[in-house]
Amino acid sequence: MQILLVFIANFSLAQNIWEPVNFPDTLGPKALNAEKEDILFVATGADNEFFGLFRSYDDGNTWELLDVDTTSPYINIYTIRYNPEGILFLGANGTIYRSSDDGNSFEQVYSGGGNILKISFSPSGDIFAIGWSDILRSSDNGNTWDIVYPNNGVQYFGDMAFGLNGEIYAVCVDFQYIGPGFYRSLDGGDTWENIGITDSWLYSIRVNNEGTIIVSGEMGNFTSNDGGQSWTPVYSIPAQVMESDAFDNLIGGCHIWGYGCWFSDNWGETWISLVDTVINTPVNF
Repeated sequence: MQILLVFIANFSLAQNIWEPVNFPDTLGPKALNAEKEDILFVATGADNEFFGLFRSYDDGNTWELLDVDTTSPYINIYTIRYNPEGILFLGANGTIYRSSDDGNSFEQVYSGGGNILKISFSPSGDIFAIGWSDILRSSDNGNTWDIVYPNNGVQYFGDMAFGLNGEIYAVCVDFQYIGPGFYRSLDGGDTWENIGITDSWLYSIRVNNEGTIIVSGEMGNFTSNDGGQSWTPVYSIPAQVMESDAFDNLIGGCHIWGYGCWFSDNWGETWISLVDTVINTPVNF
């Protein structure tokens, strides 16, 4: 059973800091979005469970199933993201969808390739899509897409982040060890270089307000202050996912090598466990 939980931000480690959301425990949440005030989205589907997208306007007390694609009612959605203008994008199984009305209606704006696991919006206004697929870029709000890095067939790009001076960073797993690790583009995504960490699987990446990069992977956590050319190991947690807020607080989650959830307020130098009597489940978003 998978449980959808929300984190209570003003927490005390002496008490439970999570509370369950009223979401059917027969459905497996695999992606969520709470970027827009008063709207929650949850995508479901794991181990042949029901694939769908649900929306709530009342903090998760009640939910409605949304109609993403009338030609294919069961959509395997991996990521849900709003762009800065409030347009909703979904990354799915070889497809990308867009909605201008908070999910009341969707249009398919891309089809082809592998699973789209992450959608990111660059400060320059470009949209990037990554996953078990090529690295895709759109410069016209998703109307058209270009392949800026062709996947060699064994690569999985798990996360992307942006530097302070136009740099684009991505992290990669490669099951044949041809080119895992850290990737960087200094020209808006036109060309990419595999530098710094080139022989280790990396899963997640964040950049703080000072431009310091942190990555998480099979060998632990590392930071870089020079755009990824050199790396320093920091306090390691077995996390496959990381998110950060506007104040450079980090939350890491584990869903492959066990269970876990951690919090850091010093950019990964130390971590506090967020596991309590309520949460002891895999965390993967």
